[in-house]
Amino acid sequence: VKEPRPELLMMLVSGRPRSDDQPDSRAKWRWTVFSEAVRQVPTIEPASASAEMRTLQVLLAEARRHQLEMDHLQMFKTDTLSTCMHEAVYSGNVHAVASLHQYALWLMHTRPKVVLKYKGKMSLWAETRSGWLPYHNACIRHSPAYALRGQLIPWLLNLMDMQLTEMKSVLMADAHARAGSSGDNHSDALLTLPTSARHELSKVRPGKEQAGPKGFK
Repeated sequence: VKEPRPELLMMLVSGRPRSDDQPDSRAKWRWTVFSEAVRQVPTIEPASASAEMRTLQVLLAEARRHQLEMDHLQMFKTDTLSTCMHEAVYSGNVHAVASLHQYALWLMHTRPKVVLKYKGKMSLWAETRSGWLPYHNACIRHSPAYALRGQLIPWLLNLMDMQLTEMKSVLMADAHARAGSSGDNHSDALLTLPTSARHELSKVRPGKEQAGPKGFK
């Protein structure tokens, strides 16, 4: 039996309707099987033990086997220009968010160079072309996550800070390893990552009257 091709994990499927106001609309987003798998996971207990969650875990296990750079592979293939983490946050699904977050941490430690490759814009820090982070989806009034914002937003900020700490640690360790093997100082290769999630999210972008992407309040 031939080994499955990893690109099949990134094939496009039909997602939810383009307009939440027209659930029966035939015009749907197309995104990868990961985003669709996240959408199917129930947001209520016991989601962690559901068949849908087990399906997502099997997909993530396959992604680990192939060391997929999921965030950006998905971003460039889907109509939404977003990732399955964006969908997990939009759905308010803490189980899916936690699983995807753990995958990102594993990938960083397995392949430290991906942090430099994507300039730290991975997982909870991955931006769409419009500049939306997954966090912003928790603040959309019509999103399922909005009803949970009191607990969800502080938790997301904490996870974002944890990821920042991990990315800085991975970059530093990789720089030291390369410096030790070559005798050169590679500290100039380190990225300037944000100080904290709260600080970054509160910054007003140049030419904008508000923090965050266009249309975010």
